[in-house]
Amino acid sequence: LAEASRSASHADECAATAEDSTTAARRRSLRQTSKLTHAVHSHHSEKEGGILQAGRKLVEGNKFEGAIGFVIILNIIFIYLQLEYSGYEAGVSIGVEAPGSLPDLDPVVDGVSHFFTSVFVVELVLKLVFMRRAFWYENGSVQSFNIFDAVVVVLTLFDMWILSSGGAGLNMSVLRPLRFLRVLRILRVLRTFEVFAKLRILVATVTASFFALFWSMVLLSIVMLLYALVMCQAVTGSLADISLEADTRSWLYRYYGTPSRSVWTVFELTFSGGWPGYARMLVESVSPLYSIPFVLYISGVVFAM
Repeated sequence: LAEASRSASHADECAATAEDSTTAARRRSLRQTSKLTHAVHSHHSEKEGGILQAGRKLVEGNKFEGAIGFVIILNIIFIYLQLEYSGYEAGVSIGVEAPGSLPDLDPVVDGVSHFFTSVFVVELVLKLVFMRRAFWYENGSVQSFNIFDAVVVVLTLFDMWILSSGGAGLNMSVLRPLRFLRVLRILRVLRTFEVFAKLRILVATVTASFFALFWSMVLLSIVMLLYALVMCQAVTGSLADISLEADTRSWLYRYYGTPSRSVWTVFELTFSGGWPGYARMLVESVSPLYSIPFVLYISGVVFAM
């Protein structure tokens, strides 16, 4: 019985050992599989990261930016020619241009427009794919040029697919001025090409002094408003003066009869350089005393400020 018990115990030990060996082998197999899976994932991640890094290096490189800058210049030239042709068609429609002076270029204009739009769409997609979040925000600052490019591309597609096809009931007179944003893309060329380095310095200087310029314009606007109100108040009595000729009173009302008319007149005489045309009628036909406020304003504001 003792011998049988020892044999049974030995068999149990052997079975347990075999089971432990199997479990250990299974664990080693699972660890190896896990390591292999991790290695495969790491390889794919490294490969994907390498592709993204290479793609980002491409779209941010000087060659890519230079090529896009060259396309932008060609696009600006095309916009100029397109507007020239559109102006000619408008002249024909109102009878100031002779029809037939230029051939029908609408298919060519549409084709070239689609080409430039396609190039800018491809550029935007490439940057969004390779730059990802850095396209919008990087190093603690918003990428304003990239956002501007995205807005221009979206508006251009909107222009070509909706405005050009009738607008689906939208008010075209309100939306068409948005097309001017395409022209502002030329600012990217100033940033891209090294030949414009000194011009970029000048633009940066003007930008840095923007707030000083803003407050100067606020001060000038206040002075202009005050002078316009003074002139409007001064001519109010002359509008009812029957001793003045009808043409004179009509002229006074046209330029100074209401605050809004007076403000626009003061704006024109301040920035157009044609201030004598807004003063002579008052001085010669109403009262020579009007020369005093004009002398003070022209000397202190138009000349000095």
